[in-house]
Amino acid sequence: MPMQQRVAAILASEEPTTLWAKLIALSARNRVEDLHTQGAFTDQQAPALNSRLRNHAYQALVAIKRMDSRHDDNPFTAYLLELIDDWEQDPVCAAVSAAVANAVWEFAAAEAIDAHTAARLEEAAVAGTLEVIDLYYRLDEREARRRLACLMVAIPKYWEPPQPSEAFQALLAAR
Repeated sequence: MPMQQRVAAILASEEPTTLWAKLIALSARNRVEDLHTQGAFTDQQAPALNSRLRNHAYQALVAIKRMDSRHDDNPFTAYLLELIDDWEQDPVCAAVSAAVANAVWEFAAAEAIDAHTAARLEEAAVAGTLEVIDLYYRLDEREARRRLACLMVAIPKYWEPPQPSEAFQALLAAR
């Protein structure tokens, strides 16, 4: 099947926020691959990292869609304000990067990965995250669309959809 048809099928079958979370996770995961091959984490640990990357990116993207900064009591705005620690970045970059960083540190804590390695994983994963966000911002450029299409067809078919945390599900249920 030609690439265009494969991309069209993916776009038709995936909910957009889920697809973007998977693209972000894939790009972040690709950037940590060198560290993986150097022993930062094992093949057995990789699915846990992949899942956390998807889940955290998804939560940030959903919060961005549902935030309402006009109301002080909006729980998604509060979620994002708590998440973002670098206000000098574009808010989307800041929120999604912080979510990916949190995913890495959560993974590192669960898998007993040392702080130095976790920091290196975070740096690489955030770089991958910013790369895919940059492509999104440049969708009007042919090369950006081509690179996103390549990423889309590279998403593993066995990757399950993101699963928000119980706390985030409670936010969703309350709204």
